[in-house]
Amino acid sequence: MMNNLNDIVKKLKSDIPSCLGVGVFHITEGLMLSAATDLPDYDPDAAGAAYSTMMISIQKALLIRGEKLYINIRDVLVETEDKYLYVKVLGNTKYAIVVAMGKDGNLGYLRAMLKKVEPELLKTLA
Repeated sequence: MMNNLNDIVKKLKSDIPSCLGVGVFHITEGLMLSAATDLPDYDPDAAGAAYSTMMISIQKALLIRGEKLYINIRDVLVETEDKYLYVKVLGNTKYAIVVAMGKDGNLGYLRAMLKKVEPELLKTLA
């Protein structure tokens, strides 16, 4: 499983313009299963835990509003001054893919690439 997952993640990293990094993580356990980035000080374990905490916090915020189904979260977009952080939940699983991208990147292209590769990711994670 991991070799194929690593290959998919590395290919996405190279195929998405202005991509800073790609990772696949388990939402509730906070485990980063695969990551590709050029950042020298990147810690995939810390990143997986942080992304998990972010997703769980969003779930709690929705529950406060009265939303009942966590599974309804399909994606999350965080925008900073010069970067995007995009998280897409993979199907009806507890796995998600996260992409960090410069603002000069194209969000529509990013979403199209992830939609295209999602079936292969789900098959690999099964």
